[in-house]
Amino acid sequence: MMTTPRAPHLPPRLRRPLAFLAVGLLNTAVGYAIFAAALAAGAPPRRAVAVQFLLGVLWNFATHRSLVFGTGGLARLPLYAAGYLLIYGVNIAALEALMRAGFGPLAAQALAMPGIVVLSYVIVARALGAAPPQRERAAT
Repeated sequence: MMTTPRAPHLPPRLRRPLAFLAVGLLNTAVGYAIFAAALAAGAPPRRAVAVQFLLGVLWNFATHRSLVFGTGGLARLPLYAAGYLLIYGVNIAALEALMRAGFGPLAAQALAMPGIVVLSYVIVARALGAAPPQRERAAT
């Protein structure tokens, strides 16, 4: 069984959330770059988020399962993708609400990201079947 990557100087219950944030920075940069590139190519904001979702879900699955949650294989990809569909719907709703409030699409997406990150952590951990930190600590 794979486990969350070790960082001996951190308390065990903080390792996974901090690893998620670190990998999330990389995933967010990749996703935001995809979003911006799609906008620059002429895609409307909704389509740009769809492109970001489709390409990002594969990238994020790989980084989350290997670098954060220590799970292997592709068996959980369908559940992971379903979780990301929920995240996508919330992202679209937030993007549109912020755009109606007067923000441009790039600023609106940037403002939506913090809430999307928190929602993503909860959904991703469940979709990947990651052991809660207290069970993980008992196993080490």
